[in-house]
Amino acid sequence: MTGGPGGKPVQGSAVRETAVDPATRRKAKLKAATQLLAVAIVMPAMFWFGYGRIDGFAIGFTAFIVGLGAAAEFLPDIVDKEAERQERAHEKPLPPRWYDGLALLWLLAIPLAPAFSWIMRSWINITVQNWSGLLQTSAVLCVVVPLVCAMSMLRFVRRGNTLLVLSILAVGTGFPVLTGAGSAYDVVKGPEWQNVTITRIDDFAFRTRQGTDVRGEDVFVDLADGRSLTRATGVVLQPGPARLLVLRGIGRVIDVEPGSNGPERRVLDPLGASPAAGE
Repeated sequence: MTGGPGGKPVQGSAVRETAVDPATRRKAKLKAATQLLAVAIVMPAMFWFGYGRIDGFAIGFTAFIVGLGAAAEFLPDIVDKEAERQERAHEKPLPPRWYDGLALLWLLAIPLAPAFSWIMRSWINITVQNWSGLLQTSAVLCVVVPLVCAMSMLRFVRRGNTLLVLSILAVGTGFPVLTGAGSAYDVVKGPEWQNVTITRIDDFAFRTRQGTDVRGEDVFVDLADGRSLTRATGVVLQPGPARLLVLRGIGRVIDVEPGSNGPERRVLDPLGASPAAGE
C-alpha cells in the first residue's frame, strides 16, 4: 500500500523512499568512509601513545576493526547486488565439499589466533630456552591455519564476485597473518647476534580503568640505528655498545654476550659458542 486516506503517502512509505534516496545514501556512505579513515589513523596512534610502538598486531588489529566497519556498512549492498547477478546468470550453488568446515575454522582464527598469540607473548617471558616453541605456536595459529583455510575457500571465487570474495578473504586473513608474520620469520631465520649501540632504555607503564598503575622497568631498548626492541626479563642492559642476541621478527633481545655490555654474566647460547665481541 503506497498511500493513506485522501491519497497522502503513509509515514512508512515516506521512510522507505527516504532510505533509498541516492543523495542521502551517498552522504551516509561518505560519512561512514570518513569515520573509518579516522579509526585507521587514531587506532595506531593509541598503540603508539599507550605502548610506545606500532607492531604487526597494532596494524593487523586496526585493519581488522576497519574491515569490520566497512563490512557492516558496505557489505549488505554488495551482497544484494551479487544475489541479483547470480539470479540473472542462473548460477547453480556449489556442491558441498568435505573441507567446507575450514571456513568456520577461518572465522574463529581471525579474532582468536591473534588474541591468543598476543596474550601468550605478553604473559610469558620469551627467552633463549623457550623462544622456539612459543613462536612456532604463534606462527601456526596466526599464519598457517588462516592461510590454509583461506585457500580452501578460493573455490567460491566465481566470475562477477571475484573482487568481493577476494576482499573478504584478504581482510579476514590479513589480521592474523600480520600478527604472526614476525614469529614466522623468527622460526625460519632464528635469532641473530648483532653488534649494536644502545642509546636509551625505557620503562613500560599504563593505567587501567580501575586506576591501577602498571609498570614494567627497562622494557624497551632503543638503538642508535633507530630500532626499538623489547628485552627478555633477566637480560641486564645499559646504554652503550653491546652484542645482543636478537629475534628480528618480533624485535626482542633474548641474550647479551658476557662482557659486551653491563655486568658480565654467564648465559646459555642456543646457537653454540658465542662469537667473540667485535666479529
